[in-house]
Amino acid sequence: MKFIIFFIFIPLVYSGTHRFITTYTGTIGQTIAGTPEFSAVTTLDGQQIDYYDSNIKKMIPKQDWMKEFTSTKVWKEDTEIREGVQQIYKNNIHVLMKRFNQSDGVHTYQRMYGSPEVSLLQKDLSSSVVCHATGFYPSGVTITWLKNGQEHYEDVDLGELLPNVDGTFQKTSTLRVSPDEWKNNQFSCVVEHQGKTIRKTEDEIKSNYRLYVTILVCVMGVVIVLLTGTVYYSKMKKRMSGFIRVSVHDEGSICIDKGL
Repeated sequence: MKFIIFFIFIPLVYSGTHRFITTYTGTIGQTIAGTPEFSAVTTLDGQQIDYYDSNIKKMIPKQDWMKEFTSTKVWKEDTEIREGVQQIYKNNIHVLMKRFNQSDGVHTYQRMYGSPEVSLLQKDLSSSVVCHATGFYPSGVTITWLKNGQEHYEDVDLGELLPNVDGTFQKTSTLRVSPDEWKNNQFSCVVEHQGKTIRKTEDEIKSNYRLYVTILVCVMGVVIVLLTGTVYYSKMKKRMSGFIRVSVHDEGSICIDKGL
């Protein structure tokens, strides 16, 4: 008995979010020789991708794939932004020193800026949909629901601003609508932070139910292919069973074999 084994490759594409954070650090006072008064470090998913400080006065790529952007307009604009922030931080440190009546010693002023991680979450089809924004700094953020392109405020519960352990913040906005309203209208969540806008639509909702359906569809597809292969193999075996083989031996005799 022979078996035909089908190996099926099902590519799954995940569109995940990424953490893009720029940390600015300003220092004033008697520091170690060569220590810059201002520096800026940008990380993508925890990996450093560029660096700037007041000594070198230019932005340095820290990953090979970043080097191709050094000649672009965006790279020049980002460098100019850091030059501007450098002056702002120098002024801010002096203001803070006066407010806290501190004139001696080393003082450091540091802030992190990051585009938020936004997700749409739903327990099941009958549950409310939660728009969750996290990992952003500073704390100012706006979360808005849109219904067919228009701002929607009914049945919306805006959560409190909460701190994360890494110094960033998180916030949620919950939309309570029936499954029929979701089906008959187009809802989306819009998060605005530091001039950046992130929009999430219905097809990006994460839920246990949707994951279960995806897995079920994949399994059914595998089963169908296996069944199709089994039927094909059975038909071919039956067809071959009626095959007649004729062979001529060297002595001139003819032998006829009929397949079983």
